Amino acid sequence: MSTTATPPTGAELESTLGRLRAFENLDPSTGPVHVHKLVGSSKRLLAAHLFRKHQRSVLYVTANEDRAEAARQDLKIYLGEKSFHLVGHETDPYQSKHPDTET
Repeated sequence: MSTTATPPTGAELESTLGRLRAFENLDPSTGPVHVHKLVGSSKRLLAAHLFRKHQRSVLYVTANEDRAEAARQDLKIYLGEKSFHLVGHETDPYQSKHPDTET
């Protein structure tokens, strides 16, 4: 028996955000916001909340491609098509030619 996850409703998202009250007053207009010690999807939920609340772009940086894909999937659920994934280049830091010079 297979179950498919249904996207959370707006009310469910707002309820979860209620537990993240410590971040309610974050204001990205004053400069970069660095958040630590959140786990799992709560990081992406906070990013989606900041985007909705301030109607400004949010840059969500991950350590690797797997985490970026997980973030993209979560943000797509939270924000719909308003999110996208910028793919990084796999390069050797000691390579003499940087990939950006080829585009």
